[in-house]
Amino acid sequence: MLEKVKHKIDRFIDELDDTKSKELYSKIEHGKMLRSKLMIRIAGDSDDVISACAVVEMIHLASLLHD
Repeated sequence: MLEKVKHKIDRFIDELDDTKSKELYSKIEHGKMLRSKLMIRIAGDSDDVISACAVVEMIHLASLLHD
């Protein structure tokens, strides 16, 4: 399931069509993705849940970059 989330994040990043964003994203480790694991455990693995997980993980990554 987490591979689907990672793939969705990749698609979101590609849609940005921003070289700097792609470069930064490629250097960041994905970690354990605990937020996504919890969301999938609670809500299932529908396309909407996978998209929501991707957004949550991207917000988390952005907060790490900001710090």
